Amino acid sequence: MAYEKLSEILGDFSEASVIKDTDMILVESGESSGSQGVKILTSVASAYLGKKAAQEAAADLTDIEKQIEAAEDARVQAENERVTAETARAEAETARATAETARVKAEKQRETDYETIKTQAKTAADAATESATSAKNSETSAASAEERAKTAADETEQVIADCKTATNNANTAAESCNTAEKATTDAEALRVQAENERVSNENTRITNEKQRITNEKERQSNEETRQTNEKTRQTSEDTRVSQESARVTAENERVSNENTRITNENQRVANETTRESNETVRKENEIARKTNETERTSAETSRTQTFNTLTDRMTKAIEELESGSFEVPTMTGATDTEDGIGGLVPQPKAGDNKKFLCGDATWVGLIPDGLTVEDVPNLTYGNLESVYINATLSPSSVMQNIIYISDNKSVTVDPDGKLTIVGKGTSTVSVIPTCNTALAKTIKITVISPTLRLIKRTQLRFTSSGALRFN
Repeated sequence: MAYEKLSEILGDFSEASVIKDTDMILVESGESSGSQGVKILTSVASAYLGKKAAQEAAADLTDIEKQIEAAEDARVQAENERVTAETARAEAETARATAETARVKAEKQRETDYETIKTQAKTAADAATESATSAKNSETSAASAEERAKTAADETEQVIADCKTATNNANTAAESCNTAEKATTDAEALRVQAENERVSNENTRITNEKQRITNEKERQSNEETRQTNEKTRQTSEDTRVSQESARVTAENERVSNENTRITNENQRVANETTRESNETVRKENEIARKTNETERTSAETSRTQTFNTLTDRMTKAIEELESGSFEVPTMTGATDTEDGIGGLVPQPKAGDNKKFLCGDATWVGLIPDGLTVEDVPNLTYGNLESVYINATLSPSSVMQNIIYISDNKSVTVDPDGKLTIVGKGTSTVSVIPTCNTALAKTIKITVISPTLRLIKRTQLRFTSSGALRFN
């Protein structure tokens, strides 16, 4: 249960294989102490959690570093924008100063021109007044004065036009100055905004740096905890390995002792088997000895009986020789249970010239002198009943050794004379006695198509079960 729970917690973590190799499996199977398995389980779980926390902290640190890099990029971009705005502001300031200088110069020129024109106008007025006064004195002077007054008026109008042009130029310069001032103000606003963004990014960078330092410290702490847990796990693993080695050593020693015990047991069983075999042989030898003793006793008894019988016969023969009436007895044939007795060969009769004397003291003919073969009726193709060739050798005392040879056109013949139908038509079968081939005969066997049996020409014959009858 603990192993399944831990597997559920760890998932497919790569150290799960390490846990499987720990003593926890032995805890489940009862081959080790529970406390040791729990310690190993706790150490491995702590090591895994510490390592997982370190991995998460490293992932967070990576995210923070990415954020710091993004903030730094934003700060650099804002700084570039600020420098650009500062440059634009400087250029606008320069343009404004130039415009201001031009305006002041135009203003001074306008004032100078105005004073000049004013002076010229006053001079012209004075001249006109003087001319008017002189007009009273002289018509010529009046005409000359009028001409000069007209010239002075023309010059005054030209000066006024020039003053208007200078005024317009001054107004244009003032507008350019105002435009430059506005550009300077906008550039300053952009610079302030960029500076604020830079300060904000710098504050964010400082905050992220502090967070990174905090995470780094936490990571170092987790790493130290992981290393401590790893050392604890390694110590537990070393202890487990040591215990496992001791267990393996003890198991090997137990296996060795068990093998020795099994070897001794096998040796004992082999000795016992040998003893039992020897005992069996001894008993068999004892039985054989008793059997031999019985047979020897029986043979001794039979020999004694035979000896006594021969002694009696010899005594009787001696008596018959002495009396002149001695006759040699005919042999006595043996049976399935009794031995025969030697003597004269039984006298063969007429016709026994090709017979042989058997152990039962009879003459038996082994070579046949006649062969009888019964005719085989026509066979029906498809008939499955067993059909045999009936052949008999005579006399009945001879061995019934017969060979059957067929041309296999319609029937084949087994060594015991059984016929097998193989087709329609007629086959020739030779029947040959092995001890007298001169008696061989040949028969014809015909196989016909099946036909229905009839009661009469218009009525079929059926079996008792209602099946058709075939010929």
